[in-house]
Amino acid sequence: MKLLAGIEREVALEEGGIVGSISGTEGKRLKILPHVHISVAWIPEDFPAENLDWKIMNESPDIILLNPLDIFNGNYTILQQT
Repeated sequence: MKLLAGIEREVALEEGGIVGSISGTEGKRLKILPHVHISVAWIPEDFPAENLDWKIMNESPDIILLNPLDIFNGNYTILQQT
């Protein structure tokens, strides 16, 4: 997934806004359908972003992973399908 311009730390997303796009799959032999993974977490403001990795996110009591579907309410739109 390619993040779109303007999506960065501490930037609020607008309802209905585009958060990313999936690369084209033409001419590729894929065994799975194109898909996207989105991770959402509450992270303390003073936590150094450069220290974030999956091990720390999983083990730190200060980081709370959230279910992305609770944030997006399961609503999404496919803007273009090739």
